[in-house]
Amino acid sequence: MIDFDAIIKTFGPKAVANLNQQKSKEADENAIKAIRNPTDAKSIRTLKDWLRSNSVFRGIDQEHREAITEAVLRWTGSVGSSSVLTNVNEICKAHTELMGLCEKANGNPRKFLSLASKAIWLCSPHDVPIYDQYAQNALFFLCKLDSEAPTISEDRTDYEQFVRVWKDKYVRHEKALSEVEMNGYPYRARVFDVILWIIGRPGYLVSKRW
Repeated sequence: MIDFDAIIKTFGPKAVANLNQQKSKEADENAIKAIRNPTDAKSIRTLKDWLRSNSVFRGIDQEHREAITEAVLRWTGSVGSSSVLTNVNEICKAHTELMGLCEKANGNPRKFLSLASKAIWLCSPHDVPIYDQYAQNALFFLCKLDSEAPTISEDRTDYEQFVRVWKDKYVRHEKALSEVEMNGYPYRARVFDVILWIIGRPGYLVSKRW
């Protein structure tokens, strides 16, 4: 049986160090401010740059990047800046809505699973996980060794299953996560995302960037 608390203790400081890099931390904060001020003329440029830096615009031309960013800002404006997404159902409902709006703005069928998860994280950064294939790989692996993990159901989407398992792990290992020194970084949920990214990343060695 894997000692996941020990994994958190080992990789938590590495995750925090990466997230505390000035450019990354500043960009996150600016993007969060942008979605809370959707009518501000600077918000669309700020959010579009943040989404691009998070590699969710690959294969999408500039015109449609603009349209998708505007769709995200309209959605965040409609749900309100005080909206907090805390439980699985709220998160998945918001994610489904936003994926549909992004696909409509794109004008062509495309799966916006990752983009929508990043955008709703900006709305509630203390509670929402960011979907990433490496993080999902880590959760797949951990579930196979965890008899208490949520039951996998074919009736759920990949995203809903991801959120359910992520939330279960996050709550059960909350104490270990609370003991990770944040060094000023405000979002512990994001630290958990990066820990999963590290252990789900292919290869035997930890990347030099960590």
